[in-house]
Amino acid sequence: MCAKAVRLRHNFTGNSEVEIFCVSIQFNNYKSILTCSIYRPKFYLTNEDIDELETLIAELQQQAKWWCIGGDFNLHIENTDEKMIKKLLKMIHRNNGQIIKTGATRGNACLDFFIVRDDARISKTWILDPNLSDHRLNLLRLEYPKQSKPTMRKVPRRNYRSLDYQKLGEEVIASDFISESDNVDDNIETFLSTHLEISNSLAPLQLKKVNTTNLKTMILSAETLTTMRMLDNAYKKWKTTNRKEHESEYMQLKLECRQHLKSETKKILQ
Repeated sequence: MCAKAVRLRHNFTGNSEVEIFCVSIQFNNYKSILTCSIYRPKFYLTNEDIDELETLIAELQQQAKWWCIGGDFNLHIENTDEKMIKKLLKMIHRNNGQIIKTGATRGNACLDFFIVRDDARISKTWILDPNLSDHRLNLLRLEYPKQSKPTMRKVPRRNYRSLDYQKLGEEVIASDFISESDNVDDNIETFLSTHLEISNSLAPLQLKKVNTTNLKTMILSAETLTTMRMLDNAYKKWKTTNRKEHESEYMQLKLECRQHLKSETKKILQ
């Protein structure tokens, strides 16, 4: 785990006397989070306090990271009927933040609480009294799914970037791609083998390690599979009967099948 201080664009050094310290924490291979410690030395709440806190939340919301503001607010957040507390709660809700209250942190008052981006990763909240001050410590636990190690495998590839095209042209001119046989299959076999021989000579296959952890497997939907089966049956019917209406049916299904496959591919690439 590593942490570093975060410099805020807004200068929170006005008359509100609010002290804020923000840190970005990276948990090894897990996502990083932003945590802000806050201290308010006064027990009353002003409009300036709310405005500066709103500026902080708005700046944190622009980050892609999960964020949390916690500390000694010296506010009776449980008194939801008070005018300024209502205004504070509305401001937090307006900026898509959430308040997490763990319980009373001094006597029966909830003076310490959290303001978070969301509670999706919070698995537990509790109060701890280490007897270090007149406030009890409020804690929350975050849980992230364990990330699996990258799956590496070797795949054969040709490096065409280093291909000598002048030598390739000489090899193509000097090679005989057609056999002396009149058999079409023999000529195709000669062409393919000659092509492969030149490729192996100028751009040999090399094994390269690739990360296959995030590779997505294309799973076709039931609708696409059904269209493909109908297309296969229409093709067989057309070739068997050689009727115009069966050809039209096959061409229509072929178009629909292409549209389905294009849609499925877009979903994979997104």
